[in-house]
Amino acid sequence: MAVTAWRNTLLMAIAALYLLLPALAAAAVLTDIEVDSTTNGGVHLDLRFTGGVPELRSYRLESPPRVALDLAATQSGLANRRLTVGSGGVEQVTAVEGNGRT
Repeated sequence: MAVTAWRNTLLMAIAALYLLLPALAAAAVLTDIEVDSTTNGGVHLDLRFTGGVPELRSYRLESPPRVALDLAATQSGLANRRLTVGSGGVEQVTAVEGNGRT
């Protein structure tokens, strides 16, 4: 009887892992931000991810003026939390992670 209970528990654990694998594989990690100046004086930010590109929402905030990008189901894998840009009207990029979002 104990072997049957142990086997059932093991099968349930394997089934749970099988169901979670797609969600774990789909989780994105922000690994790098590349900054390039454009010919018209602007700036181009290239966000690099592993594990796929996450859902992105952007918000324009007024005080202080800034743009916030909300990356769902994303972890920050950046070496530094802040990146100084100093061109094209962009002073810096700050990555903050919390509740599975970056």
